[in-house]
Amino acid sequence: MEDVIPMDINVKVYWNLHKRCYSIKYQNKVIAHTSHINLINITFKVSEASRQRVIKHRHKNVHAYVEGTTTQHAPDVCAFIQYDPYHHSGFVLTGDTTNTPLIHADSISMMTISGHPVVIAANVY
Repeated sequence: MEDVIPMDINVKVYWNLHKRCYSIKYQNKVIAHTSHINLINITFKVSEASRQRVIKHRHKNVHAYVEGTTTQHAPDVCAFIQYDPYHHSGFVLTGDTTNTPLIHADSISMMTISGHPVVIAANVY
């Protein structure tokens, strides 16, 4: 059963490796776990110091997340987004060979398919 997610609040969302779903933080407290969430006014965040610890120790921790406002509306035109701390310094467009880190997006849909995170976004920059 999915947790109820309040609409129109600013949250931080990250992939929870242990629960194989998204954890949603509001005011620095995890308020829900879900297999799907839509957000608007997105900022992509990665702690470089924590990313370097992941690379050095080969032990993943929460150091990358998406910050935005909860909404019921999914993006209209989509691009796939990915993040891999071993290959990218930030979130990037899937298939983008330049690996240019993304900073913002107008809207995003984060979902779980076959136990794996899938992220699509509209108007990324």
